[in-house]
Amino acid sequence: MPEEEIDISSFYSMMRPKNVCICKAVSEATLIETIHDGCSTYGELVFRTGASTKCGSCSLQVRAIYEREKKKLGLVVNESVE
Repeated sequence: MPEEEIDISSFYSMMRPKNVCICKAVSEATLIETIHDGCSTYGELVFRTGASTKCGSCSLQVRAIYEREKKKLGLVVNESVE
């Protein structure tokens, strides 16, 4: 079998963190780090990272990540939709 050539730009793009918020270039890793760094509310997460502050199309995904990570930390998420 012949070896496939790897497009180096595709290779590097696979290694870069994927952005949840494209408008503000906020990655899932940044959101998780901010949550684990003591972010206490969804509103604070949005304020500190800028995620979901431009077009808002990522807001459901940002909230889902927030709730998932808070549960991992053993914290109850009981906030009204902001």
